[in-house]
Amino acid sequence: IFDPDGKDEISTEQGKAIISDLAAYGAPVMLFSGGEPLGQPVFLAALLDELRGVHRCVETCGFAPEDAFDAMTARTELVLMDIKLMDDAAHRHWTGQSNVPILRNFDRIRRSGHPVIVRIPLIPGVNDSVENLTATAEFVRGTPGLIRVELLPFNPMAGAKYAMVGAVPTEFPQQTVNPDWVRIFTDRGIDAMLA
Repeated sequence: IFDPDGKDEISTEQGKAIISDLAAYGAPVMLFSGGEPLGQPVFLAALLDELRGVHRCVETCGFAPEDAFDAMTARTELVLMDIKLMDDAAHRHWTGQSNVPILRNFDRIRRSGHPVIVRIPLIPGVNDSVENLTATAEFVRGTPGLIRVELLPFNPMAGAKYAMVGAVPTEFPQQTVNPDWVRIFTDRGIDAMLA
């Protein structure tokens, strides 16, 4: 539920009512995405609970406490999980946070066998190197519930969002799609695609 002005919030009960209406209309899939759904884990769990009988999916970066991550996973049929950088120092530099909780939560998915699609937003000069993608492929290889890896080439249109939050956009070099990106994964027996 999006409020571009950020002025209105809805209660959990209002959210449940909206979700119930969507389910009543026969929505076959409900995807929770946006900022980070696990930023409000109690609210997310309550909404997911309302959707029993509907295919529930959450797109997340996985940066969340383990109990919140497990509660979300237990209530979904599919998780779309971003993995940006395997090197913790580089991850801290570019995101301001360690990737340790993210990788730990991915290990939780791996052990559970829960269906997951890994998404890698490729940022030029940041995480689109053969080294990072090879490390990511090695990390996700053998994950029982892994459906595929989706490589998301850089979208320069995202810069328009910076003004919405009063930030100055970071300049990135032009990105050339590398045909080896997908092969890094497929050569290791992982279904992968440019998305």
